[in-house]
Amino acid sequence: MRRLRIEPNFVLEAVCAFVVAASASLLWASSGWAFLTMVIGIALGTVLSRSNSVLIGGSIVTAGSLLFTVVLDLPSNYLLNWTVLVIVTGLLPYALTRGWMIRGLAMKSAESAVQARSIARRNAIESAYSEEKRRIAEELHDELGHQLSLTSVQINALSLDDSLTEKQRKALADMNRRLRESVSTLAHTVEILRDGAPAPTSPVSTSLSSAGDDLPEPSGTLGKGTEKQTAAALLAEAESAGTRVTITVGDREQLDEFPAGSLVGKVLREGLTNALKHAPGQVVGINLGFDSAQLLMSMDNDMPTDSTHRTLGAGTGISSLKSAVEAQGGDLDQIIETDQHELRLSLPLTAPARGHEPQANSTPLGSDDDPSVELGAARMRGNKRLAIAAALPLAALCLVIGAVVLNNWWHAERSLLSADVLKSLSIGMSTAQTQRELPDEEYTLISNEERQRANEGAPPGSTCRFYALTADQLSDRSGDLARLCFSSGELVSIDTIVTGVQQ
Repeated sequence: MRRLRIEPNFVLEAVCAFVVAASASLLWASSGWAFLTMVIGIALGTVLSRSNSVLIGGSIVTAGSLLFTVVLDLPSNYLLNWTVLVIVTGLLPYALTRGWMIRGLAMKSAESAVQARSIARRNAIESAYSEEKRRIAEELHDELGHQLSLTSVQINALSLDDSLTEKQRKALADMNRRLRESVSTLAHTVEILRDGAPAPTSPVSTSLSSAGDDLPEPSGTLGKGTEKQTAAALLAEAESAGTRVTITVGDREQLDEFPAGSLVGKVLREGLTNALKHAPGQVVGINLGFDSAQLLMSMDNDMPTDSTHRTLGAGTGISSLKSAVEAQGGDLDQIIETDQHELRLSLPLTAPARGHEPQANSTPLGSDDDPSVELGAARMRGNKRLAIAAALPLAALCLVIGAVVLNNWWHAERSLLSADVLKSLSIGMSTAQTQRELPDEEYTLISNEERQRANEGAPPGSTCRFYALTADQLSDRSGDLARLCFSSGELVSIDTIVTGVQQ
């Protein structure tokens, strides 16, 4: 037995069930034990946790009633009253209370499920929204930031041409200024999209130990050429912008195996972009090799002596890449010294090239379900259980009444004294002659109290027998008996007993 947690609404429902049961029980009895039985039934309904306990209780009451009625051949009127009292004052209040409890639990469970799904849906929408912002931020940083850096290098290279006029130099300087403002605006936008807060601005760090958010792979909506571009093409693009690159690799064409959108391509592009922004004019050295099952790549460049370009940016690109590389089982470190900057990458060759690519429909954002529909269904299920709980005791009551009626009919049929036989009998007939006209059995479904009351007014010293006047349970004469009294070997009295009244 497990005690259920009783909520306030369950207590209110139990009180309602108590009032209904009390009204019904008062129609049958006004004794104190009936009220006590009703209280016990309601108490059990709030404590017992078995949902089939109503069926068990109804079966016990029904089986017991049938046993006492049929097998032990007890008077049916008292037993029927007792059974009705037990069902109405005990089993029915228990069933109603238990039904209300189950209904309340079903409603509470449905409300909790609807609330949990609503919270999960809201969290999924917020997560998808944040993920989309981060994806856009990554594409802006990788694609647009890289292109702006290349453009800045080209403008700086053009400004070194001695054949330019003063007006052209001012125009290039103005373009460069506007470009720097655009880069600053882009950086601020990326920070807002990624975290909604400014990124750290510390210019020097011995190691990039903090990992950024795990960003998904860009879908290519901002840079449609990324999917076809390779790491080798990134190098060629940087060289065409005036960047001096020295590469140490067994075969430069081996870089064609890595798309620009892969982790290797992203690290390469980020390193080139940082070199273009913070160390313009410096040689970028790239070492690419393979060690057993790992790809190893390092990018290094000297830091410029001009303090204008020495301060590094927020490092959000490296931070995001580090998180993505670590998710693939690799490692990415940025080492910044006074006169040198180095980027080191180690990546397992067995790692998927695009492990961060978002899967289609990865966020289960289904259409909003109408909570009233589910709550209505739960309420309907609860009402069905309540109806079943109330129907079981009533069904048990009907079975008991049916069994009693059938038993009464059977006994009345076996002890039926027809009207013709009754008319043929007369006072003074011998007992033997009378016995030949009478049924084989006497009507026995009469209590001792009723028998004593029916014997009132009988001739002194006589022995009375009772016979049914009709077997029709729906007849007005159902339950009426014929009383035949014998004394000294002859019939001395013929009377009709109607509900205990002698006629």
